[in-house]
Amino acid sequence: MKRNTKKLRAPQARLKKAVAYRHIKYAKAKITVNTGRVQDRSLISSGTEEAKAAKKASAKTRKEKKSDWAEAMASQPNVSLKKCLFHPLQTIEEAAGSELLSLNLFQEMLLNLFAWVSASGSIACLYARHIEKSEYSIARYNFTDTCWLAVRIAVFCFAVGYLGYALLQTFAKYDKDEICLSKVMEIDALTSVFAGVLMLISAILILTAGGFGVFIFIVSAIAASAVKQIGLSRSTGMKMKKVGLLCFAMACIFLVLYYIFYLTALSDLAQIYALL
Repeated sequence: MKRNTKKLRAPQARLKKAVAYRHIKYAKAKITVNTGRVQDRSLISSGTEEAKAAKKASAKTRKEKKSDWAEAMASQPNVSLKKCLFHPLQTIEEAAGSELLSLNLFQEMLLNLFAWVSASGSIACLYARHIEKSEYSIARYNFTDTCWLAVRIAVFCFAVGYLGYALLQTFAKYDKDEICLSKVMEIDALTSVFAGVLMLISAILILTAGGFGVFIFIVSAIAASAVKQIGLSRSTGMKMKKVGLLCFAMACIFLVLYYIFYLTALSDLAQIYALL
């Protein structure tokens, strides 16, 4: 009996073809999946490389910032109190020619406070000496009263001094002048060393030498005012004539405020002078 091989082979051929098609489809799917994964991996790798490059760039900028900071600190001018005292004009020129600041806000406030305390001590000594030397005066200012008077005047002068910075900034904006307020405050603080030492010497001489101390106080006040006006001119770029008029206007405002302060916070002193 002959078998119909054609009929028998047909299903096997179809089966082989089906299996082959399955393998082909699977292979294609596998290839696409693999290629997809490869693409994803390439994207991930490129993303990580970009992140690494960004990190390197940021690290470079940090290094550059650190190097710039180190260079700025190395080139920052040092403050010498001895130079501020004996060479105030040279100190002003060096500070005005440098773009960097050599003092922070706390140091500036400390130097300004030293100058105003010294000046207030001289003024308090003048008040005490004048009261004691007045005819038919029974009032006396002892050392404690003089110190307390100096503290009150120093607080007032310190506050009005920083009010003067605000007025200067307002005047510069109104007059369309470009000034660096931080540089103005720095140079003014540097000149406070010279002014403060002069006022301290005059206060000691008022207590010990009497009339000669008063003369030294007047000379010291003129010298300190001149140095501060030069510092203000160099720090703002204004001419000395303009600075002189500005300082005169500030002095008038200061005297008006001081008269109000004299009648309120220094009422005990005002009462003594009312009885003289």
